[in-house]
Amino acid sequence: MTVKVLILLRRSFSFILYGRNAYVYGSSIGWAALPIIFSFVLHLDREIQLKAGVFNGYCTKSNWSSFIVILPVAIWLLRRTLRVLSPRNDEGPIVKLFPSEGQRSFVRTELAENLESGYNLLCACCLMTIAHIIDMWQVFSLYLNGCRRIDLGSIEKDWSVFFLIGTSCFPGESIISIKANFAFVALAYSVQFITGTIAALVLIVFARHNLFFLAHIFQKRHAQLGRATVVIDLNDDNELFGFKSAIPAFNFQVLVTAVAGVLILWSRFKHFSDEAVKWIYDSHFSIFEPTKLLQNIFDAFILSSASFSDGGQLLLIILWLAMLVIVSIPAMIKFLPMFSAKGHNLTLTEFLNEFIPDTKWAAYKDVNTMADLFSCNAFWPTGDGRARVYFMSAFFVFLEIVIPIRHLDGYFLVELKLFVVFLVASYLATSAALWSFKFALRIISDKLVGKAKDNK
Repeated sequence: MTVKVLILLRRSFSFILYGRNAYVYGSSIGWAALPIIFSFVLHLDREIQLKAGVFNGYCTKSNWSSFIVILPVAIWLLRRTLRVLSPRNDEGPIVKLFPSEGQRSFVRTELAENLESGYNLLCACCLMTIAHIIDMWQVFSLYLNGCRRIDLGSIEKDWSVFFLIGTSCFPGESIISIKANFAFVALAYSVQFITGTIAALVLIVFARHNLFFLAHIFQKRHAQLGRATVVIDLNDDNELFGFKSAIPAFNFQVLVTAVAGVLILWSRFKHFSDEAVKWIYDSHFSIFEPTKLLQNIFDAFILSSASFSDGGQLLLIILWLAMLVIVSIPAMIKFLPMFSAKGHNLTLTEFLNEFIPDTKWAAYKDVNTMADLFSCNAFWPTGDGRARVYFMSAFFVFLEIVIPIRHLDGYFLVELKLFVVFLVASYLATSAALWSFKFALRIISDKLVGKAKDNK
């Protein structure tokens, strides 16, 4: 049974990746269009004004109706990811690092099997199932219990609970029955589930690619496994350990992360009202005092935390942190020997010995020379300068996700001050992250830490 499921998942994954464009994109657009069509049929498309508040319709919630565009774009992005990281008709960026044609051929096949595995789709489906249980918990509770045990003020008034209109909770003319509303919710959330699964697949592919990359960096303790490996080049003129040909793979991940950041912020802004932003501005950011800066930030977070009552919004923070970690995996190159049994108790010689085969050890004068060359190479495969920009941008977006401030008339100076605060906080967080990398190496020896060129 398990084998049949995996075969089905693998075939489904292959269809998404390599099926005919007309079938794949046509079916995705058609499925995403169904909730829009049925919202008009069931009169769930427009907002309803009641004394208790406004119920937003499906078509007035752009973060839902836009799935007709987002779903095919997500599929295109997944396909593009596989073409960049593991193209079918060419060698991928990290495959080009291997010295012999035989190794490249073998690694190319192995990488493709990893990235296109049915387990990836299974894992993505499991993650989305958990995410949707969290996201839909309140909606499920309303369908099971009505609004008797729930604070009416906490209910997100939209198309998913139109059946409540006309009940004792929200008096008015009834719009739709509970069964019809539930069927529509199931249809609409299925589109979100598919889109989320595709997005999760992109992250999983990134993670497996980056872990595959680290697993194939030469480590002497694994030499007996007979695995094809890449030996770092300490004499690389670019100070990138000889990984320059792999730069497109890692830059592409940063680009995707940037696009994801824009979409996450857009969703946060949709869930965070202008009134809430004004509340933060008026209550805490009209005047800044350096001694109370951290307290101001903390208070603003508490004020914004009300928007996390929607489980989906809380998941956005988790998603962003997961992306930051996954895309940062290649930066662990310099720490690979620490994953041995001795951990951080290695001597300098033992540490460097892990990276260099015995046949190449004689090419270096002494351990101190090797340590100096090692320290000059960047943590990040594309250069530490780009790593600094990436981390700083990622931390800035994180602060915006947590406290989603934006422009409002009459608050320019407050917005400027807050922008500066976020910028400084992002810089300090980035500096702390890069410092922690160096500190970890200093546990082995100060000689492992130098100044790699930031312009690489």
